[in-house]
Amino acid sequence: MTFVSTDFTNNFSDPDADTLQKIKVTALPTSSEGYLKLAGANITINQEIVLASLAQITFVPTLNRNGQTNFTRQAADQIVYSTNTATLTLNVTAVNDAPTVSDFGKNGNEDTTL
Repeated sequence: MTFVSTDFTNNFSDPDADTLQKIKVTALPTSSEGYLKLAGANITINQEIVLASLAQITFVPTLNRNGQTNFTRQAADQIVYSTNTATLTLNVTAVNDAPTVSDFGKNGNEDTTL
């Protein structure tokens, strides 16, 4: 699951009309749900991510994990972080995984049905 910077800028407002400059991740999905990553590296609690890097955020669910999870963040203008946190809910849709088949051999005696 990938993000674009407008996922964050469209959900930011400032009474002084300042623009979003960065976010701080304040809570993450559990490891059994998956990993929030920045440019392929796991994001950590309280990690700050600048506006120019927001499109490098991805969520990688654990294998065969589907359902809902979330993370929370604060957002900052040029001076200060928001006093509240906001939740970003992630919905991972189940897919029908293809079955597999394996080779095998069978042994038996001659003149008998295998």
